[in-house]
Amino acid sequence: MNAALERIREELNECGLDTYVVEGAPAETVAFSYVPRKGRYASRTFDVGLSFQEADYPEFPPHWIHVTPAIEERHGAPGMEYHDAQGRRWVAFSRPPSDIWDNLPKKNMASYIALHLSRFWRGA
Repeated sequence: MNAALERIREELNECGLDTYVVEGAPAETVAFSYVPRKGRYASRTFDVGLSFQEADYPEFPPHWIHVTPAIEERHGAPGMEYHDAQGRRWVAFSRPPSDIWDNLPKKNMASYIALHLSRFWRGA
């Protein structure tokens, strides 16, 4: 795993999330269990993965949000579907948080989850 994704994984663990690497994903992806609080999927449990092409975290945040069980998001471009090494169906959405990320005083996974990931699920 590259150093940027390893740092993301450490920060997610510091947030109390148990993380794992998604084997068979199209890009290095770190995932964790997540229960959305808002939106039509509220109170259901999903595995959510994060990945990105850049290697300069926290300057650049994770760009891709992976979800299993796969969902259909109502807003934005459709996701890219794939199956992991265990045969689970995932969908990966390109959802860069640059509109909020650049202005954050603390660029970390706690802020990413509180502001961007929660926004993603409200729109899902």
